[in-house]
Amino acid sequence: MEQFNLNKALPLEDHVQVFAKNLADNTDNYVDLILSRIRRTIKDGKFETFVDFTLDRVQACLWALRKKEDLSNRTYNHYVQALHTFCNWCVTTKRLIANPILGLTRLNIEVD
Repeated sequence: MEQFNLNKALPLEDHVQVFAKNLADNTDNYVDLILSRIRRTIKDGKFETFVDFTLDRVQACLWALRKKEDLSNRTYNHYVQALHTFCNWCVTTKRLIANPILGLTRLNIEVD
């Protein structure tokens, strides 16, 4: 439990840097895209640590980004997927006990 508490206090960027190394088997374009979406969300939402990274705050951040950038539902879903991939990796590597954005859902791309 102590390790989880320490990880929650670390800057999110520290976790993202380690996550990036674990994506090395993918193409550079894929890695850049996934990391840019994660980092954009962290920056726009002003998320410092996992304590800040809650479902409600992440959802509000993505909705604001969607409105500001006029993102399609498909692009919004790509952000959600990137964030879920990162958070699930954090659970697998025991950085988090559970995915903090587990209820974050995707949008219907049929209406794009």
